[in-house]
Amino acid sequence: AIFAIMDPPRLGRPARSHGHLRLGRPCGFLAVGAGVDRGVPCNAPGLPPAARRLAEQAPEAIPVLKQLWVSPAHRRRGLARVAVEEALAGSAHLLVEAPVPELARLLEDLGWTLCGSRWASGRSFLCRYVRVGLH
Repeated sequence: AIFAIMDPPRLGRPARSHGHLRLGRPCGFLAVGAGVDRGVPCNAPGLPPAARRLAEQAPEAIPVLKQLWVSPAHRRRGLARVAVEEALAGSAHLLVEAPVPELARLLEDLGWTLCGSRWASGRSFLCRYVRVGLH
């Protein structure tokens, strides 16, 4: 699934288009796929026991965060954070191909713990995350 990240209209100036309230303009996207267990082991050193137990109970289909992009003019506004929270709500397992440091920090801030990684193909690698404590 591909989600559009929308720039909310400025407060006090609701945007209107053809008589309908417009929620904003696209300023980025998030691509999440329903994947399968891609053989990423639980091999992160110092993994907390609760995260290790959760990682060992991984379902067959683990969401894969494939791409996240926000236009440079719209960064540092929390739009990526909200998009990731919404797209992964209720998920406790996640795969990410070669996360950039900013994405890795965002996932950590949202409660995700890196539990393992492996080389994928060429110069890429897959990282596996779990999120403990979902209700």
